[in-house]
Amino acid sequence: MMNAQNDKPRTPWGRAGVSKANCHSGQPQYTILDGYRQAGFSLLPIQPVDGKPTKGPTGKGWTQPHSLQNPNGYTDDSALWRGWLDAGYNLGLAHLPSGTMALDVDSLQETLRAFTEAGIPLAAWLDDPASVHFLSGKPGKEKLIFRLPVGVSLPSVKLSWKVDGKETSIFELRNSSSTGATVQDVAPPSLHPDTGKPYKLVGDVTRLPTIPAELLDIWQHWGDWKAFFVTFAPGWQPPTEAPKRPNTGKAKIEGQRDPIIEFNQSHALEDVLAASGYTRTGKRFIRPGSDSGLPGVTLLDEGCCFSFGADALNDGRKHDAFDTYRILQCGGDWAAAMSWNPELTKHNQRLFRQAEGRIERTEKPPTGSATLSSKGKVSRTKKAATGEKSNKTKGMQQDKSESTENSSHTCARNQTLPDSPPLPNVENKGDFDNAGLYQDSTGDSTNHHPDYLERLDAYKIAR
Repeated sequence: MMNAQNDKPRTPWGRAGVSKANCHSGQPQYTILDGYRQAGFSLLPIQPVDGKPTKGPTGKGWTQPHSLQNPNGYTDDSALWRGWLDAGYNLGLAHLPSGTMALDVDSLQETLRAFTEAGIPLAAWLDDPASVHFLSGKPGKEKLIFRLPVGVSLPSVKLSWKVDGKETSIFELRNSSSTGATVQDVAPPSLHPDTGKPYKLVGDVTRLPTIPAELLDIWQHWGDWKAFFVTFAPGWQPPTEAPKRPNTGKAKIEGQRDPIIEFNQSHALEDVLAASGYTRTGKRFIRPGSDSGLPGVTLLDEGCCFSFGADALNDGRKHDAFDTYRILQCGGDWAAAMSWNPELTKHNQRLFRQAEGRIERTEKPPTGSATLSSKGKVSRTKKAATGEKSNKTKGMQQDKSESTENSSHTCARNQTLPDSPPLPNVENKGDFDNAGLYQDSTGDSTNHHPDYLERLDAYKIAR
């Protein structure tokens, strides 16, 4: 017999218009609630609006525990849950008091593409029989529920980008708000406001899996990972600005060999990154010492890379093999990087001296070749200046004459070198500095050693 005040038939579980057949796997609603109780969940009531189910609670105080003074709050009392269902309310899982989180996927295709590129096994999580899903029934959407480690709570984060001018949500990681209050997700067997059908529960909530380490890592280092994920947005383009090049202001000498071109021809970019401690994953690399495991360096088809991670390559430019070597192995030092091949450097030095009209030297240069140490700094070998005083004095006079004609030279520090004063006693002086100047015992580097042009030439022609 119909109730005169409500002519709609009610099911045995008290929900108008919801039959046992609509519940997931034929389970009665209360069976699902028993699983929530065993899992230690806290649920809250979501009041209908204009008689229709909704996804968001509107009652004041829903982020606080339930009490007589706060009837809209969350609780672990399953009897109250049943009462809310009987009254036509939806139920929300309060994540913070439940110790849970949701991976809420609004665009399954885009999320799968980004996660797969980063080596994150989202597809495996979705197919895992142990996973727990809250399903709305809408295509292209997924929601995985995980338990958080004890004592861990994280503010919710969201990835979105514009599609056809409209901001579109891709996925969210949900647990708490920026103020530390709980957030909630509509829990089965609540009704979806668009379809009017119940949300479905897939999996055993009493054996709720803990959040995978990869997903927790993304969340804890969201600032880094978000920069990675936005590279998958429609219309996103990698940096187009070319690698830096030295500005010498000099015309190329005939026969001169380009150390940058030859480096790129003889070294693969992947090998330079690997030698610098980077770990490859697909077309991306993880920087050494990364806490997040973010593959922040991406290879481009043109033989360059760019970085959006916390490393020296993240400067808004793309980098070829040589520029990567200069930054990672030489600390950005142009002179050290350009001298990577001693034979090539000597070849260019000879051409430069000839172009400047200097007399070609027949003896071996008094300075050793530049080699790269394990820490990426230049170390130089030194030869003793003995037994060649007469030649050096002659060379000093020649260099002084040339210095008078050319009053300044450019050094590694872009300083102007003064004319050469008389040569001090070589045996009582120090070593060359990086600019090819001779330092005396007081640290004065304004005196020109008779062979400093050899060092200066190496720098100038390398550039």
